[in-house]
Amino acid sequence: MTDYIEVGKVLKPKGLKGAMKVEGITDDNSRFLRLKEIFISKNSYCVEKVQLDGNFVLLKLFGVDTPEDAEKLRNKSLFIKRADVVDMDADHNLIVDIIGMEVEVGNKIIGKISDVLQYGAADVYVVKCEKNEISFPALKKLVLSVDVENKKMTLDEKVFGEVAFKNEI
Repeated sequence: MTDYIEVGKVLKPKGLKGAMKVEGITDDNSRFLRLKEIFISKNSYCVEKVQLDGNFVLLKLFGVDTPEDAEKLRNKSLFIKRADVVDMDADHNLIVDIIGMEVEVGNKIIGKISDVLQYGAADVYVVKCEKNEISFPALKKLVLSVDVENKKMTLDEKVFGEVAFKNEI
């Protein structure tokens, strides 16, 4: 598991005091309100102020005090320590932990998860196989187990046959 989790990207400076417009890559941007520390290019910054702005976040960091300072961070990714991630229940996992997982159906490894597409009803996992890709929704009745430590997901073979979609590449 990785020690740092990406939570957003700096889009552009905002205002005259070094604030930045940030695109969050979390399902709930209000999580930024609880952050005390952010990492950009392996540098640690203390969070001075956070304001939600529609689908975006306005972020002011200590030491980033001018539009020119903020401009230097444009297009940079924002990270937090894994320890600062909001606690999740047993049925939820971070996408970063799902990507790269081997997927087992009927005692056979069919491939590795290469992407997670987020839609309203359910996430959709994309598995890269030898000659194609297979997509399936993240349904409780389908996903029997998720072993984050061993990077393995086990699926119900019957349900998989009903909901999986093969994408030719």
